[in-house]
This record gives sequence, C-alpha cells and structure tokens, in this order.
Amino acid sequence: MRYMGGKFRQRRAIADALRPYIDGETTYVEPFLGGAWSFAHVIDTCKPGHAIGADVNGSLIALWERVVAEGVDWLPTSLEEVEANYHAMKERDKNGEIDPILAWYGTACSFGGSWFTSIARNRTADGVTGYEGQAKSCEKKAASIRKCPDLTLLHCSYEELEIPDGAVVYCDPPYSGGKSRSKVHRFDDFDVDAYYRWVRELSQRCVVVCSTFDAPEDFVTVHDWGDTRPVQFNGHRHDRNSNPTTEKLIRYEGGLW
Repeated sequence: MRYMGGKFRQRRAIADALRPYIDGETTYVEPFLGGAWSFAHVIDTCKPGHAIGADVNGSLIALWERVVAEGVDWLPTSLEEVEANYHAMKERDKNGEIDPILAWYGTACSFGGSWFTSIARNRTADGVTGYEGQAKSCEKKAASIRKCPDLTLLHCSYEELEIPDGAVVYCDPPYSGGKSRSKVHRFDDFDVDAYYRWVRELSQRCVVVCSTFDAPEDFVTVHDWGDTRPVQFNGHRHDRNSNPTTEKLIRYEGGLW
C-alpha cells in the first residue's frame, strides 16, 4: 500500500545504503513496519537470511501475516462493499479490536492512506477501484517478503523488540513536526527524544539507519531525498517555514559504520 510510512519512493536508496552490510547470515529488522515497501525491497534485493518486521499497530501486523500466508483474494476491493462497511470498521478500531481487515480499511481504503481519516472513493472511468490496485501492491510486497527463509512479524513497540547483536536495522518512526506525518496509527504521544536515545544505544551493537526530516546534531546524513513533504495533505496545509521538508536517511555518528 502506498501510504505514508510505506517508503515506496525511498525504498531503493534505503536498500543501497544497507546492502554492504547484509549477506545471507544477516538479520534485517524494521521496528516500524508500516507499508512494508522498504522491508520487501531490502529482502528482495539484499537477501538477508533472517528478517524481523514489527509494528505497534496490531491490526497492521495481522494484515501482513495473513497476506504473506494467504495472498490477497480475501481483501474487499469493490467500492460498494467498502462504502457499506467503512464506518463500522472505524468503530471497531476505536474499540481497540485487532483484526487484519481493520488495517485494510484503515489504510488502503482511507484517503491519503492515513489511518481512518475518511473513505477513499477513487475509481477509474472503466470502473476499476483504487482498492484493486492496493491489493496488487500488497501481493507484490508479500511475494518479496516470502523470499526470506526466516521471517518473523511481531506486534510490539520498538522499545519492546528484541534485536540481536550485529543486526541491520532500518527505522521509519513517526516524524516530529506535525500530525501530517502520523503514519498508520495514533502517535500523538510519540517521545522523539526517547526514540533517539534508543537509536544511539542500539547503534553501538547494530548497523542502524533512520528516516527523518530533522535530525539531532550527532547524526550524519547517509542520503538526502530532497523536498518530499506535500504542501497540502488531507486538507491541512503544511507550514514549510516552521517545519523542515527535506527528508533524509541518517545514522548516529558514533555507531557501527
């Protein structure tokens, strides 16, 4: 699914940066799995022997588990079915339920891919819905993910995730600087300072790279994607004067590089 956090456009540069550190014995880890574009692309092109994908969003992990195991034929792709069930799914999510179908409705069927904002009613002149394209996208990523001989998908926060020494880790956390970068769940209380402390500690025993718009001073840029933040998203205009818009791939200066 090409929603925020999916890293569709950025996936190649991420894989290029990590490739020198990955071989058939490497454990590759993404603590913020999101749309899994980077996860799938790194597995497909860098071929790690082990891969761990985790996310605090339980429904999202359940979605990827089922799509990897079963494919996408079970996903609803008709506009009529999505319209009939969207609001009920939104209520189920509010009630704290964990179900793979909730992640499908919350991202692929939501405007801009932002978690249960409003229903996306996109359909081409020949009647093909955007949901059908999203399902094909899911299957494309699942096909790549299945290539990993030792795959683990986990529902947990990044702090709870057990990462082995020597792993290669890519982090795509909620970005600071506004709610327009909320990924696929509710991250209003995400502690950015605590996250960077965790990255610094992890970087002493693993190769770690992170995506961000605004990096601490003790981090260096690995790759610069330029201006990637939309001027307007979901009806809310982004203030380019107060928030940075240049997305970067960074690493801790004192880490294992």
